[in-house]
Amino acid sequence: MRSLSPAQRRVLGAFRTPDDVADRLVAVTLDKSAAAAPTVCDPACGDGSFLLAAGRALASRGIARDVVARHLLWGCDIDPAAARAARAAIASWSGVDPADHVVAGDGLTLGDRWPSRFDAVVGNPPFLNQLARATTRTDAVPRALAPFARAYTDTAWLFLLVARALLAPGGRATMIQPQSIVSARDAAPVRDALADDVAGLWWCDERVFDAEVRVCAVVLDGSASAVQRWVGRGVHAIPSAPRARDWTTIVPTDVPRVDVRNTRTLRDIATATAGFRDEYYGLVPHVVDAPCDPRPMLVTSGSIDVNTSHWGHRPVRFARRRFLHPRVDVAALERRDARVGRWVRARLVPKVVVATQTRVVEAAVDVRGEWVPSTPVISVHAPEHELWRVAAVLLAPPVSAWALARSAGAALDRDAIKLSARAVHDIPLPSEDDAWAAAAAALAAGDVTSAARAMTDAYGAPEDVFHWWRNRQGRRA
Repeated sequence: MRSLSPAQRRVLGAFRTPDDVADRLVAVTLDKSAAAAPTVCDPACGDGSFLLAAGRALASRGIARDVVARHLLWGCDIDPAAARAARAAIASWSGVDPADHVVAGDGLTLGDRWPSRFDAVVGNPPFLNQLARATTRTDAVPRALAPFARAYTDTAWLFLLVARALLAPGGRATMIQPQSIVSARDAAPVRDALADDVAGLWWCDERVFDAEVRVCAVVLDGSASAVQRWVGRGVHAIPSAPRARDWTTIVPTDVPRVDVRNTRTLRDIATATAGFRDEYYGLVPHVVDAPCDPRPMLVTSGSIDVNTSHWGHRPVRFARRRFLHPRVDVAALERRDARVGRWVRARLVPKVVVATQTRVVEAAVDVRGEWVPSTPVISVHAPEHELWRVAAVLLAPPVSAWALARSAGAALDRDAIKLSARAVHDIPLPSEDDAWAAAAAALAAGDVTSAARAMTDAYGAPEDVFHWWRNRQGRRA
């Protein structure tokens, strides 16, 4: 097997699958195959981990190794060196060269030129964002896949569609994916297209690969009435889940499921915005550490907690610098960058600020309008008399459960909530107004526990949701 440096692997999006994981996922894929001698394809085979695992599985069924290599294993890789390594590995294992069954080529486009469809498709495609400068894919997305590509589409998601297209009737596909497949906004077209084909999900929070990304594997066959599930490096089976169009509902998790559906959402009473790179870098030269100063305070996710700000009490990092009292010199900012200056001025009003990458939703009310939200802090604006009601929604235990399930696989930490301004807009409002009003009053008085209990009631959620939230609250991600 050839060895790539960590830098080369990051550029190629290529991380070799350990043999034990490949063996177990191949077993999942071939488990229900009725074919006596199943054909197996890996459209992004790398140096052959999955093809060799499939070879071992087929040989264990009594099929001669040379027959397996010549007739049953197919694969390609966009990297010619990887394809050569895969072919050499199969030849070494079987004693025969698989020849043109394993070739160099782009798995996103090669499928139309393969002579047949396959009983099993399995693999670990490259994880490459379409906008990444380091991507090796300089060619356009194939026309057939163009409707599924968005600005932040990961190449791996498209391979799920390719895998389904390569299956023969009755076949099954298993493709390793970044966990973001289940929740990322730009993966929605792929999820919608495959909703009726998902037969299984492997979820692994262990660091199986050298990459930082956490992985899962989606199993497709279109014939199952329920979704089989497995967890961990050992691919241990756990109870199945009902098939659902919302893939976050099939993720193995200890997050309580709550029904917070409502025709009205936070968008009906507030607006949410967050800065981007321009706002972040525009602020960088104009942040100073000044404890006694009239200039506005910069708040980061690290300074926001449940119904409070720790500004001035908890050190934070901004632009690789440590601050205890970060303030923004708005006048200097406006002279240098008028647009970002206007952005800051527009946020110097009473509002609610929301942190990201937290264990529960953490938000605080800026009563005086003197906080500047640091990217990616979300700024939520509403009439002043509604701010505590908005905060009560954001800090409601059922909303934390809803948000954590919704962002499954998308946060930097596996146990954290990743919120965006769009997600804040989508938060359903509670249906019980009296309890909501009581919660808002409790928050304004600083009584977080009473507010949380009242909002649990306002959403009609069971008591265990409150206890789940309380156990997590205060332990930062």
